[in-house]
Amino acid sequence: MPLPRGVAAVIRAHVQAHPPAPYELPWLNEDGSVAKEPHVCRLLFRWQSSNQHTNGKHVKAALFRDKVWNPALVRAGVLELAEGETLGSRHHRSTEGNGTHIARHFYATTLQDAGISPVGVTSFMGHSVQSLPVTFRVYGHVTEETFDLARDAIDRTLYRLRPVRSGGTVTELRTAQ
Repeated sequence: MPLPRGVAAVIRAHVQAHPPAPYELPWLNEDGSVAKEPHVCRLLFRWQSSNQHTNGKHVKAALFRDKVWNPALVRAGVLELAEGETLGSRHHRSTEGNGTHIARHFYATTLQDAGISPVGVTSFMGHSVQSLPVTFRVYGHVTEETFDLARDAIDRTLYRLRPVRSGGTVTELRTAQ
């Protein structure tokens, strides 16, 4: 997928501040069994915390959801805390519609609204061209921006400014618009 310049700059700054170092992860074989040898990779993101059990370790999806994603949704006003919950507590209730998968929907919809070809959107989502109908059935959304783009497209076509010769009368100028 194309990496936007702004995102690339943020990642470069993060890598400079927190250089990736070799890290061992458990790995699965194709048959689903745990491999004898761990997989060594260089993680771009690791937990930074005072907790010795998580500091410097890989980011687990459930912990990210509970400690980063859901609190961010609460701060943004997208998700409300249940009575007695605090931002640091685990959020066990459903976040359906607000899960991290929503980022894929945002990405696909933004590309579609920007006029990126369906083949491009499908490719950037990591889908095959054969799955193009599925990609757009699952990730295709009509947003307010879609309506604005549609209105602008019709306006540009129907109400193009016509060239006006200098020295025209007010009536001629109004008619040309």
